[in-house]
Amino acid sequence: MKLVTVFMLSALPLYCSAGSGCLFIENMISKTIDASVSPAEFTKDLEAYIETDAEENAFQKMKHLFNSLSKETLANSQEFVTTKYNSFWCALY
Repeated sequence: MKLVTVFMLSALPLYCSAGSGCLFIENMISKTIDASVSPAEFTKDLEAYIETDAEENAFQKMKHLFNSLSKETLANSQEFVTTKYNSFWCALY
């Protein structure tokens, strides 16, 4: 499951300019990693993009998964995102 998380986080930002270039994506990544955000609150922020109950359940399960991770793993996830945005390859954009 951690491998899926790494792939998801590495595939989100397509352009990098002092971050992902998209404030919405950065906020959603932060809320995904933040253990204090509940699954219901997380899906409420995404309700404009959720069309079916199956999608809502999938997002809630994903958020529940993140909330069940250790603080160390969450910190490493945040460090991964920060490192990606500050990487040499991202700086080219």
